[in-house]
Order: sequence, then C-alpha cells, then structure tokens
Amino acid sequence: MLIFKKLSKAQVDIIIPDLDVGSGGGIFTPSPRGRVNIDIDLPKIKVPNFIRASVFYLPFRASEFHWVSAFTMLEHVSNPYAAIFEMLRVGNQLVIRQDAIYSIRNYAMFKHLQFQLGHRFLQYPRTWLGIRFSRLLFLLCSKPQLQRLINLTFRWNYYEVISSNNQ
Repeated sequence: MLIFKKLSKAQVDIIIPDLDVGSGGGIFTPSPRGRVNIDIDLPKIKVPNFIRASVFYLPFRASEFHWVSAFTMLEHVSNPYAAIFEMLRVGNQLVIRQDAIYSIRNYAMFKHLQFQLGHRFLQYPRTWLGIRFSRLLFLLCSKPQLQRLINLTFRWNYYEVISSNNQ
C-alpha cells in the first residue's frame, strides 16, 4: 500500500535528491535536480550525470539512493503505480510533484496520459476533440503576451510517497 503525504514547496525545496527521474527530455528544457539524473528522452542540453533509462526498469540495486524525486513525470507514464514502486525499490524516500487540478498545464499537455487526484491516478479520456483542445491550450500557453496570466495557474502539489512495507 502507498501513503501520499502532502508537502509544502518549502519542505521540498530543502531536499536534494540523490536520483531525479524524468529530468532530461521532452519538449521542455531539462531541469535536473539530482546527483544522478534519469529520463527516457535524451536531453537537448548537457545534463550532469545523465543516464537514459525507463522508470519501469531503473538500472540500480535496491535501496541504492536515499532521496528520489520525480517532478511532473508520473502523468506521462502508462502505469504510475508501477513507476512509484520501482522508484521506491531503488530509493528509501520519494518526493513527487504533480500539476494541481486547476493548473492549465494539466489540460494543455496533450501528451499527458494520467490525471492525479491526491493518491489516485485517472487515465485521461483521449478523444479527437480533447486532443485538439489540449493543443490549442498549449499554443496559447506559449504566447509571450499571455505568460503572466498563465503563470498564475501553474501550480503544483508535492507529496512524499511512502510504501507501507517500508515503515
């Protein structure tokens, strides 16, 4: 069983993760946070201590790291719970960041597969209309004139995830 403990941004800001999962690729500029950084996508810029790997098969021994972080990554994977269990296998503590329910980013990213509500993940119903709407929002989000307004809605929720087996 997994326990999701809500954290504040201030609590998360003092954590320096040993392993950062999902830190290097995609359409955004990489923002590596860990001493070791992993992503399935190759980064556009040089990322220190980067390893290309899948979150489902992390190339490390059990409990090799103390802190593992995954910031806005779980919504991109087909099975967030399997990803969480794999990260908890290699790390003693896991901190995640997910888009808040009212964040435009939640709806503007047509590559999102999952929607997080607290400790539950719901699969996005991807329809032709929904994908078109997401792409339109994404284009609006990229307009410099709208950045100030849109940045007000970029909010995240932070959680420490604990396996009840590790307590």
